[in-house]
Amino acid sequence: MRITQRAAAILPEWARPGHPVLHAILQHGRSRRSRIERLLMGVGGAAVMIGLVWISYEQQRRGVPLALEADHGSVLFETLYFPLVIVQFLAAAVALLSTDAILARDGSDRAWETVKVSGDGGRLVVWARWAAVFYRLRWLLLVILLARFFLVGRVIAHLAGYEGYELHPYLDGIEPGVSVTAAVALLGALLIAALIQPVVMVGFSAALGLYFTAEFRSKQAASLLRLAVVLVELGAFGLVLLGADVSRRLNYGGAAAIVSRGDMLFTSLACDHSLEVLDLPVFSARWARSDGSILLGLDVLLAVMLIAALTWGLLRYTGWLVSRPAER
Repeated sequence: MRITQRAAAILPEWARPGHPVLHAILQHGRSRRSRIERLLMGVGGAAVMIGLVWISYEQQRRGVPLALEADHGSVLFETLYFPLVIVQFLAAAVALLSTDAILARDGSDRAWETVKVSGDGGRLVVWARWAAVFYRLRWLLLVILLARFFLVGRVIAHLAGYEGYELHPYLDGIEPGVSVTAAVALLGALLIAALIQPVVMVGFSAALGLYFTAEFRSKQAASLLRLAVVLVELGAFGLVLLGADVSRRLNYGGAAAIVSRGDMLFTSLACDHSLEVLDLPVFSARWARSDGSILLGLDVLLAVMLIAALTWGLLRYTGWLVSRPAER
């Protein structure tokens, strides 16, 4: 209990579960489902996750790991990759689609005007509603983050191999040439980005959904926009996975496959949230084959910071929309 209280004390007041506004939002969500329904949803979610892991393991055992074009040589990584990518996509999609109201609305003008509160009340509701998304997705986020901490630990263990000389063979002849110290710093940027990126993407999806709700008085229009965004993301997501599968079947894969820096950045942002590059032997083998790929960590970290800044701006603007007088 003390650990939970100390963790909550770090959060802004509006993000603490005891805050009246956030508490009301969370209670409203719980009241819509009985305890048995929530239990069944949890058991069903766990069963789906186990099923994905089993399917991924069977494919790996047959020598055709799902969604990977390169041979990673690790049963554990090749088994976990596909389920984690699916869970990450579902978390971001649920975050976007679940923001169908800022306060409970029935679609009428009178219900809409209930969120047109004066002062900072509207902003507070928006921030609390955004925080509620994280509370509702906490178990999915926990699975994602635990897996990523484990994979980051594997990268650090590789870096510590051979008394720190593990990277030396991979730095010969790469463009741009960097020292071992610089390479470690760039990998550090990649690890930081990989740890925070899933959380940032969920936060951005939730902020975008709240913006649609505040901007459009028609609930149907806002819902269609959210669905359209999810379909676009699904298209990019599926395109990357299909490309990886086709590449492997045409025997263009392998640990040293030529993958451009731009392709890796697109995959990291639109598909796996920098998951594949957490397999250091495969990622480092690409440095000599793809100019500038060693800088990917810096690219992803800057992109994640930009998305986080955009999320903050969206939330502030949405709060302003909600707090405006009722002439809308």
